[in-house]
Amino acid sequence: MPRIVPTQFLRFIVSIPVIALLAAHCPAVARQKSARPPAQRQLEERVKELEKRLTDSQQKAESVTKALENRLGALDEKITNAPKGENAKTLTMILASLAFLISFVNLWKGHFARFSPLALAGTLQHRVYPIRNRDKRWYITSFDIPVSVTNPGARPGLVTGLRIRLHYPDVQLPNNHEFVPPHSELKPDKVNAIDKNRFVWLNEVVAADWSPFVILPKATVAKHFLFETRWEKPVVQNQIVATLELQADWRTQWITVNTWKLTLPAPIWVDLVNGGSMGYFPDNGQLPLSEECSPPDLHEHTEPKKVCLLRAC
Repeated sequence: MPRIVPTQFLRFIVSIPVIALLAAHCPAVARQKSARPPAQRQLEERVKELEKRLTDSQQKAESVTKALENRLGALDEKITNAPKGENAKTLTMILASLAFLISFVNLWKGHFARFSPLALAGTLQHRVYPIRNRDKRWYITSFDIPVSVTNPGARPGLVTGLRIRLHYPDVQLPNNHEFVPPHSELKPDKVNAIDKNRFVWLNEVVAADWSPFVILPKATVAKHFLFETRWEKPVVQNQIVATLELQADWRTQWITVNTWKLTLPAPIWVDLVNGGSMGYFPDNGQLPLSEECSPPDLHEHTEPKKVCLLRAC
């Protein structure tokens, strides 16, 4: 709030000594009037001297008041305007810093930021193929997964690796795992042709062997991949955690795409070896299953009271 000092108040303060001076001289004048009157000339000189003193005092008071008003005015202006100037400078510096920071971030993301892919994966399909060659026998475990990768940046990105990491929680070995490498890229419209005759459908379903691929800026690439590895012995486990991992731009750190909880007890193993398959939804990205009807006895109230199967009612 600006400080305001009225000029009349200042003049009153400064004129107090003058009033006191006049008050001090008034009794003397009164006494002179009550006494025998002096010469007219001495009285006029006395009056002129008092008027002169009064005029000098008033001039000094006005001078002091004016000087004080000027100082107070300058101080008020400084108090009123200085914070605004400082705030304006501070606000200008803040806005300039924010603009510079935003420009730097956009420049970094657009031209210098590393490729940071966004990846999703769908249902994992698992099959096991028994292979026999003379007196040797082994198994090929096969996983096919649809994968989509998005490049949100402004620079092209390179997907240099994909793999499935299998972990067996029931095996009492710390940090146990094995990696299943990518085998090939499949034709999305031919995936349903995959069956137990592995060497037959490979020629029809495989689009190309696995190889790294490029993702252009602001683009999404969707592919269906086949992952396979060789098991020398049957793998029977109640719990298997399968994790799809992605490598970008040849970096040593792999990115987790999604995870599936697999189960492979003896009955399911036998079914897979005989040509069956198992599908698993990913842990992330799949809505939780809910009851198809709510309440469960909903259809107990929707059927007609009289059921006619052979003729119209």
